[in-house]
Amino acid sequence: MLCSLQASHAVASTFYYSYEPGGSIGKISTNGIATPFVSSPSDIANALTVDSSGNIYQANQETKTVIKVTPGGGVSDYVTSASFSNPSGLAFDTQGNLYVSDYAWVNQASLWKVTTNGTVSLFATFSGGGALTYNKVTGDLYAGNYIGGNVYKIDSDGTVTDVTKVQSPNALTTDANGNVFVTSQGYNDTTPYITKITPDGQTSIFWTAGAFEGKYLNAVTFAEDGILYATYGQDILQFSPEGTATTFASGLGAIGLTYAATVYEVTLTLKSSSNLTTWTPVLTNIVETQNPQEFYKNDISVRIKAP
Repeated sequence: MLCSLQASHAVASTFYYSYEPGGSIGKISTNGIATPFVSSPSDIANALTVDSSGNIYQANQETKTVIKVTPGGGVSDYVTSASFSNPSGLAFDTQGNLYVSDYAWVNQASLWKVTTNGTVSLFATFSGGGALTYNKVTGDLYAGNYIGGNVYKIDSDGTVTDVTKVQSPNALTTDANGNVFVTSQGYNDTTPYITKITPDGQTSIFWTAGAFEGKYLNAVTFAEDGILYATYGQDILQFSPEGTATTFASGLGAIGLTYAATVYEVTLTLKSSSNLTTWTPVLTNIVETQNPQEFYKNDISVRIKAP
């Protein structure tokens, strides 16, 4: 049997941000150039997340729906559930299950699990709710309680552990080493800052504005090179590994922020004496070389169903 592998298409690395009106979504290239992408697909600008194929997701609180936007700009309803109260935080696990965190000011918030076939079930409850991230290293979810300040860890069986408290946790993200980064927005004119939480629960201040400057920290995400980005007022900041901030993009008024890494679509052709089968998988985490025609991927596994 002969097996050949060749690239057919690549979706470039892109930042996506949400803004008003109506949860509009914009794109930012890796050199900081912003362009409109999708106009008003939701009721308000909310947190964003992406799946392994580069599709973007945003919650619509009015219709209790999670909206899916393809890299080409196609908009559709991914899941709608009467069980949702105020869907806000979104995160995918490594199996493709989507987790949806309801936002609650004073009541118990619900965390919902949406399987790949669309089944919605209650996964956990905790106070507050809103911000959400999935830690690929530990296999845990982390959620924030905006009013109470709690940061929770939710393990794979739905057990909730109170990890730490910060001021108004508004967004969370996780780096490749399993460290969780939490933005403290600056609610009630307090100083905005970013907290780092290690996998063993140690906390430290990664960055602080020093004083309230009339700007709020709203969203935070990592790019595939390990650099942290956050929305701050009208700007998006870029942080060095040591926590030094520089302006990456300006004048956007971004609420949500996420990053879609380069995704290559490839064609795998299998030839034998009796049949010819063509299968098109999607590969992620591909390491690019100096030659744009060459690429490789670690730990690739392919499942083929015989004809």
